[in-house]
Amino acid sequence: MSSIVEISAATTSVSCDAKGAAQHVINVHNISGRKLRVGARIVVDGATKAEWIGAATLSGKEQQNEWELAVDQTIQLTIPINAAGAVAGKYAFRVEVYSTDAPSEDFTTGDGIGFEVADTPAPTPQPGNKGVPWWVFVIIAVAVLALAGGGWGLYALFSKATVPELVGKTQADAETMIKDAKLKVGEVTSERRGEQVKGSVAEQSLEPGSKVKKDTAVNLVIDDGAPLVPVPNVVGQTQDGATQTLQSAALSVGNVTAEQRGLKPVGTVLVQTPAAGTKVEAGSGVELVIEAGAALVSVPSVVGKTEAQAGQVIGAAQLAVGSVTKAYKGIRPVGTVLEQQPTANSKVNKGSKVNLT
Repeated sequence: MSSIVEISAATTSVSCDAKGAAQHVINVHNISGRKLRVGARIVVDGATKAEWIGAATLSGKEQQNEWELAVDQTIQLTIPINAAGAVAGKYAFRVEVYSTDAPSEDFTTGDGIGFEVADTPAPTPQPGNKGVPWWVFVIIAVAVLALAGGGWGLYALFSKATVPELVGKTQADAETMIKDAKLKVGEVTSERRGEQVKGSVAEQSLEPGSKVKKDTAVNLVIDDGAPLVPVPNVVGQTQDGATQTLQSAALSVGNVTAEQRGLKPVGTVLVQTPAAGTKVEAGSGVELVIEAGAALVSVPSVVGKTEAQAGQVIGAAQLAVGSVTKAYKGIRPVGTVLEQQPTANSKVNKGSKVNLT
């Protein structure tokens, strides 16, 4: 498995502040030679706990967990650290960047990134400070807000939900994400757009990242595939002409089969599937049967046979009797074939005529 990206740390090691917080910045450079849609996941090392490391984010697109990466493009991802309560020491983790097309097969793991948690000095007691627990102050603050009419403000704060990015997700995944975000699935409709993979979300009613009340309905439009277009009639056209006609109709040439039927000039379309007028998805292939030319047969020898016998032999060879000319030469019995054209063993198309004298 070859690397799809090159990962380098813009900050190789950082120290957490007194609250155990810090952040790392990494550079992700696309070396795959193709456009990618990537995500990032964290791999912890040693005593590092997974819950200390936050999700990677891209500046200006903090609500997204997947990013488009053009060929040779570099982006910077920020990774937050919150190791509050951790034992003082040095810790490390690594970042894996994966292709969303094959996340378990197509990925690159970066080198270890370190951070340090320092000893937290005990707070210096203040005169008169009896060590009142922090929760006492929280209770007092809530009581003050309630008395001042702040109860509604608290309700509004804790009743908001963040709308997830749903476009491109399957309908099942999108509905799960909506419910996980404390929202509800609204009206789900289907449209033929051809913008996303068939069965995936093409449009959502609420802007991703926006804050709305919990249990707000999110409407979805599911992409039902490319628009339907009618198949044009290409029977009787040359293969090149049929190709141009199909491309102009937003279709393509599918499987092409050559058959010897002797009905049309070589290269002419004899049969098409689907038939003209059928409606199919744009981009679909139309199968063609092309005339390969009639098969050649060998002309039998009928000189010396009676006219009736010659007719039977010629018919059996898939040929036909052409003109019959009467001549007297006195070298054979009357009614005997003296000459034939084409001559015996000549190669001709099926159904060709053999003239007799």
